[in-house]
Amino acid sequence: LNVSGRTLTEEDYSDLTQYTDAASLPAWAMEPTRLTVGLNIVRGSGTTLDWNRTATAQEALVMFYRAHNASIEHQPADDFTGLFPWAEQSVLRMDQLGLVPATVKSQSMADAITRIDLCRMAMQGYKLLTGTTDEALGEPAQVFTDTDDTDVLNAYALGIINGRGAGIFDPD
Repeated sequence: LNVSGRTLTEEDYSDLTQYTDAASLPAWAMEPTRLTVGLNIVRGSGTTLDWNRTATAQEALVMFYRAHNASIEHQPADDFTGLFPWAEQSVLRMDQLGLVPATVKSQSMADAITRIDLCRMAMQGYKLLTGTTDEALGEPAQVFTDTDDTDVLNAYALGIINGRGAGIFDPD
């Protein structure tokens, strides 16, 4: 959470009064437990934290997932303008994954997107998911008369996108 840039406030911490075994927590565990409970990362077992029990693999994965979401939900969105609250978490996650092209990041998030920028997002996602690179894809064939953008040409070659017909992509 600290690495994500989230600024923690007293409201992020729980007083742990809902748990009957909170008083038996070791001193070193008190602050992190108050925080993880307050951020809904740790939920305990009914009325107990059950803090001295070993966590299962699924419990650990759920806690890491919740911590990840807590970091995204409050990650600063200063790099974006016009970003509405309903879209903030998804846009920030896309940016963390490197899926927001610089041309999109530099404009207002409330602006319309171009076909070429949408294609760039699709190709960045494809490359991330498959682990491939532009070099591995090779030199794509020039199939459009109105763009020579590598992402557009590779997306066409992979069958991810089509043009408008007659050699036209219509990038804008």
